[in-house]
Amino acid sequence: MLLWPKSAIAQAAVQPSISAQTQNMDALLDQSFSSMYNLRFDEAQRLAEAAKSMAKDDPVPWVAQACAVLFREFDRMHILRSELFGSDNGFIDGPAIAWAPQSRKEFDSALSTAEKLAQDRLKQSKDDPRALFSLSHGQRVARG
Repeated sequence: MLLWPKSAIAQAAVQPSISAQTQNMDALLDQSFSSMYNLRFDEAQRLAEAAKSMAKDDPVPWVAQACAVLFREFDRMHILRSELFGSDNGFIDGPAIAWAPQSRKEFDSALSTAEKLAQDRLKQSKDDPRALFSLSHGQRVARG
């Protein structure tokens, strides 16, 4: 759901306009998502930060950062545990779940930066795949 589509990475390998730097950044993002899904959130965050430093105008690493923050919060709130989904009582009778304020700030900042960068790229090219991906996935992530 949140992964950069493998087909897009495969397309990037055959498109001559995609730089080696972008391919290296996509490899970092793949590693970031892999770390995230293996519950290694600090590593996922570090890899997203490294990807952000490779291309200052690319919104995709910012979406990856938002995802890492979101999943770290899910883990902190025990939302990723299967017993929560064992019955409806986990949702109905459980305590209210709230974001850690600093995590919420990081999440909102990453998504707003991703959106700004994506909109800037779309002004230059209305079909920019990285901008469109970031906007569509940023909206999905924001809804949780």
